[in-house]
Amino acid sequence: MGGGVSVAWRGATGSVQCSVYPDRTPILCGDGTAVSLTLTPAAPQAVTAPELDFARALLGELRVYVTECERWATQPGEAIDDV
Repeated sequence: MGGGVSVAWRGATGSVQCSVYPDRTPILCGDGTAVSLTLTPAAPQAVTAPELDFARALLGELRVYVTECERWATQPGEAIDDV
């Protein structure tokens, strides 16, 4: 396998990392306090139409999630304190 690129974020509540490679499909990993998730297409050298549809739907839902987090973070007195 050739060299890959890894883009990662690590914070107090978890981490997210996307690894891309020149000769295989990408791998997306995320983990938090009580959850762990790894996403990759079923075949290492191909992406099917349903897998691409899923990736696009995931992106759409992530946009909604980010928008809601931004809304909660910018509303004084509305944010929930750390547990």
